[in-house]
Amino acid sequence: ERSLLIARGEEARSVIAWSVGSFLLFTLVVGGLLAAFGRRELMRLSTTYGEVLKHENEHNAELRHLSWLRSGQTELAAKSVGINSLEGLADAVLDHVVRYLGGSVAAMYFRNEEGVLRRIGAYGFSNDDERAKVIEPGASLASQAANENRLVRVKELPENYLKVASGLGEAAPREIVIAPFNNFGKVKGVLEIGFLHPVRERDIEFLKLVGDAVGASVGAVVYRQRLQEQIM
Repeated sequence: ERSLLIARGEEARSVIAWSVGSFLLFTLVVGGLLAAFGRRELMRLSTTYGEVLKHENEHNAELRHLSWLRSGQTELAAKSVGINSLEGLADAVLDHVVRYLGGSVAAMYFRNEEGVLRRIGAYGFSNDDERAKVIEPGASLASQAANENRLVRVKELPENYLKVASGLGEAAPREIVIAPFNNFGKVKGVLEIGFLHPVRERDIEFLKLVGDAVGASVGAVVYRQRLQEQIM
């Protein structure tokens, strides 16, 4: 009987040991599965959050870009109101556009019916004769841009193409942009702007955006001048 009790005790201990071992194994397996599943979920959530954050940043950047374009356009329109001379209008346009884009030197030309460009304003040149006062059709990049109604960007300028006046002396622009402006689909002139830094895509977009507004302002000034001449 004693031997039977001892045998039953050992059997019971074996069952308990097997049960404990099975439970530990089950716990480890379940824990491993939960950990693996948890890591996958965390990685998925992390990826999803990263994509959402990226899209939000891109959206905010686009909003800032549009706000920058609209602000510049609105400010230019406000500064162009009520001006009755082409020279006065050119001063207002050049002062705002060059400063807004971070340019260094600029000229504004009015185009007559024969396609001749007449300089009506300048900004930042080392001397008043730096840019031609009159450009005949086909005589320069400015005339080409006007004839083709196409924005022209030049990255590699000749060393002495033009000079920028500043308190530090003279410097040559790295790039220039020549942008035509229109009124009712007709080219009324061009803006020529020089930059000491590489031109940004948003600068190009801005110049294209304000082309019609500048052209409309030029057209309004010309109309008022002709009306005044008829009255006199």
